[in-house]
Amino acid sequence: MDVINHEALLELKEVMEDDFALLIETFLTDAPERIDELKKIASNSGTPADMEKPAHTLKGSSSNIGAMKLSAACAVLVDQIRAGAVADPKASIAEIEAELEVAKNALLTYL
Repeated sequence: MDVINHEALLELKEVMEDDFALLIETFLTDAPERIDELKKIASNSGTPADMEKPAHTLKGSSSNIGAMKLSAACAVLVDQIRAGAVADPKASIAEIEAELEVAKNALLTYL
């Protein structure tokens, strides 16, 4: 699986035209906020169910922007939450954060 779905991102660029850069910038601002939210929940003894909304939100926005590996990492956490089988939420969040960094570097090449 590619880090970025370049074909989808180029189509999005064509559709968004002048707003494309703003879309990427917004994603790159919002995604770390969702990760921070996940970290706070995990650190403050929140339940895995409390992590579902920010993880699901990040999964969707990642997919929409073409960050497929990031979206997949979020999907794994969402699936674990829904199954009641989150073994190590901090490790899952660390993996998501690492995938965001890789996706960020790839997305910045489009600006």
